[in-house]
Amino acid sequence: MKRIISIIMTACLFVTWSCTDLDETIYREIIAENYYQNEDEIRAAMMRPFVQNTQSISGFLKNVWILQELSADIVCFPQKGPHGYDGGDWIRFHRREYTTDERRCYNSWDQLYAGIGYVNSLLADFEKLDFAALGVTSFTKEQSVAELRSLRAYFYWILLDLFGNVPITTTITENSPASKPRSEVFAFVEQELTESIPYLSEDVVKSQGRISKWGAYAILAYLYLNAEVYTGTPQLTKCIAACDAINASGKFSIDTEWYTPFCKANETASRENIFTAACDPIYAPDNTWFQRFGHYSHQGGFGFKYATWNSTVTTPGFYSKFDPTDKRGYVGHLYGPQYKVNKYNPDHSFDFDKSKPLLGTEEFKGFPLIMAEREVILKAVTDGPGIKVESVSHPEFTEEDLAPVFTFIETDPTLIATLQNLISINGGVEYEFKLSEDYLGERNMDRGAENIGARSVKYEIDFDATTAGLTNDWVIFRLSRINFIKAEALMRQNGNVATDEVCDLINAVKERSYDEGTFIPYTPATLTMDELLLEMGREFAYEGWRRVDLVRFDKFVKDYEWWDYTPNGKEYDNIFPIPHRRLNNNPNLTPNEANAHRSAT
Repeated sequence: MKRIISIIMTACLFVTWSCTDLDETIYREIIAENYYQNEDEIRAAMMRPFVQNTQSISGFLKNVWILQELSADIVCFPQKGPHGYDGGDWIRFHRREYTTDERRCYNSWDQLYAGIGYVNSLLADFEKLDFAALGVTSFTKEQSVAELRSLRAYFYWILLDLFGNVPITTTITENSPASKPRSEVFAFVEQELTESIPYLSEDVVKSQGRISKWGAYAILAYLYLNAEVYTGTPQLTKCIAACDAINASGKFSIDTEWYTPFCKANETASRENIFTAACDPIYAPDNTWFQRFGHYSHQGGFGFKYATWNSTVTTPGFYSKFDPTDKRGYVGHLYGPQYKVNKYNPDHSFDFDKSKPLLGTEEFKGFPLIMAEREVILKAVTDGPGIKVESVSHPEFTEEDLAPVFTFIETDPTLIATLQNLISINGGVEYEFKLSEDYLGERNMDRGAENIGARSVKYEIDFDATTAGLTNDWVIFRLSRINFIKAEALMRQNGNVATDEVCDLINAVKERSYDEGTFIPYTPATLTMDELLLEMGREFAYEGWRRVDLVRFDKFVKDYEWWDYTPNGKEYDNIFPIPHRRLNNNPNLTPNEANAHRSAT
C-alpha cells in the first residue's frame, strides 16, 4: 500500500502512452476512457483521496487535528518566550477566542471538500469503466465504489461535526451547493456507510491506509454515539450493533502492550488497529509526532537528523491525571529531568545516560532541562572553590529523582562560575534558582516557558530516521476505541450507570498499561461518567478526537476547566464558525450559530 503512495504523483497527475506505432495521435483532453489502462492505474488513482485523508487528518499542524485537539484539554501550544506566537492562532484555540477568519478552520474546510472532490471525480470516472476488460482482478468495481463512498462519508462526518450545517455534493459539476441541516448531513453519512458496507473488503492487512468493512463500521459506531449531539435523537442501539459487528468478525484483538498500535511497523504488528491513515517518511511524511513535541535539546540528545521544534506540549495539569504506575503516563511521556538517550528498551521506555543531562536553550540556558508543571527550586551555596546544592524543592520530584541533575550542576565549571557570581551579587550567602515557574499559576498560554509540560512519545520514535516524517501509520480507529464506544453507549442506556459488562470492556483495555500487581479494576461503583471521560482521555490522548468527546459529555463549554481556560457556557462554541471567506464565495451557504456570535477579526 505504501508503494502505491509513491507513484501517486505520477499516476494521478500525468499519463503516458507507450507504443511502437510512430504515427502521432494528439490528445486534447485526458478522459477516463484513455487514462485508466490497467489495475495498477485504477488502484493508484483510488489512493489520491486516501492520501488527502492522511494530509488533512493525521499528524501535527494538520488542520483537523488542530481543531479537535488544540481547542480541548489534553494538548496545547503555548508561546514560549519569543517562540510560538504564530499570530496568536494557538492561544485563540485554547481559550476559545477564535474568529470566523481562522485559517485553520478555512484550511480544514477546504482540505475536506478537496477530498470529497477527488472522490466525486473518481466515482464519475468509474461509472464509465469496465473493470473486467481492464484486467482488474484484485478487487471489484463495487468494492472500489464502496471504499470511495465510505471515505467521502468520513469526510462529511468530520464536516458536520466541526461546522454543523454544510453543503452536500456528489458531483463535480454542481456550483455553489446549498447548506443542508446537520440532521440531513447525518442521514447522508449514515446511508453512504450502510449501503457501502456489504461491498467492502473484510480483509485487514491489505486494507491498511484504505478502508475495510470494519473501518466503515467503526465510523458508524462513533457517528451513532454522537447522534444526539448531531440530530437531537440518541441512536445507542445502532451504535452497539455496529460495535458488535466488528467484534463478531474475529479480525481484531486488544494488543497485549499499550504501545503496539503506535509502533514503527504498526500496519502489520498491531492486531488492534482498524482504520489508519498511511504514513511514509518520503511519500506521506505527515506523522511528525516528535518533531512537534520534542524540545530543541532533544535533537542532539536523541541523535536526530532533523530539528525538533518545542511546539505542542501536554496541557499542564493533564499529566497528573495518570496514576504513577500507569505506563501510558510515565513511559508514554518525557517528564522531569531530561537526559541523553542511548536506546529504546523492549518495553518502549528509554535507556537514559544520566551522566549527560540535556540543557536548556532559552530561560534556563546552560542549566539541566527539567520538564515540569510546577516550580523546581534549588538553593546553592559556595563550598570552597565549588558549589553545593543545599536543597531541592518540588512537589512531584524527589531528591533522588533530581540527584543526577544536581551532581552535574556541582561539577560543571561553567555553572559553578555562574552560580558563584549570582551568590556574590545576592549577598554572598546563597542563591535560590528557579528552574521553572509555577505553571499552574503564573504561567499561561501567553507566558509559557521552554520546559513547560510533559512531552508525548506515544508513537514509537525511529532513531535512524533521516526525516521528521514517521513510518508509523496514523491511528484513526482501533479496537480499544470500539470497547469504549460500546461501554459508553451501554452506560448511557442504563441511566449513566456502569454495569459489570461496561467495566469489563474498559478494564480489558486499561489493565495492560499497569505494572504487575498495581492495576485496580473499575467496578460499577467507581466507573462514573466523569471517570469514563478521564479514562477516555488517558487512553486516547492526542489521537485527534478529544473535542468530540468533550462536546458529547457536555464538558466543552461548561462545567469543566483546564489550564488557562475557563468555560464560557456558550453553546454555540460546540461548533466552529463556517469560514467567512467561503460564505462570501458561495451565496447558498448558510451561516451557523457560531458565525452569529463571532467576528471576522
